[in-house]
Amino acid sequence: MVTFTGIPYDVSPTSMTTYVENGVTVTSLEGSFWAYPNPRELHFDPEGFGNKTFDFTYAGGAFDVLSFDITFAESDFVALLEGFDQNGAVLNSLAVSSTLGTVNVAGFNGIHTLRIGNFGSHMSIDNFTISAAVPEPATWVTMLLGFGLAGAGLRRARARLRAHTA
Repeated sequence: MVTFTGIPYDVSPTSMTTYVENGVTVTSLEGSFWAYPNPRELHFDPEGFGNKTFDFTYAGGAFDVLSFDITFAESDFVALLEGFDQNGAVLNSLAVSSTLGTVNVAGFNGIHTLRIGNFGSHMSIDNFTISAAVPEPATWVTMLLGFGLAGAGLRRARARLRAHTA
């Protein structure tokens, strides 16, 4: 979970363009972070302030987005979420509007980048929760075959060593 505890508040603009917490890197696409008066929030400002879009990546590679808390300064505004694969192709998108509280996210599994953009009023997010993506079945098969081959190789090496020392 990312709680944005390291982002300064009540000082804008900050000198930050990137923030890292618990393996998640948050990058402002338009410039430096702006710090709203409330601590422990990632603040999105509307047009003209230079930080309305952020990319989220995970050090472990692919990840699943589970949920985050969102607050809009005014109603009837929209945040757009886009999930990208490792090549930058869009896998999924979701518009969130006039929501206050926790947004449970479905369909953003195995993504490599999450982009959140703000279209309208000020908004803030907190408690960004992800999990590492579960490998595809083909990945499990490949991994198990690799372990099997490594085990067979070790068994042969031991058998040769025993035959050579006897």
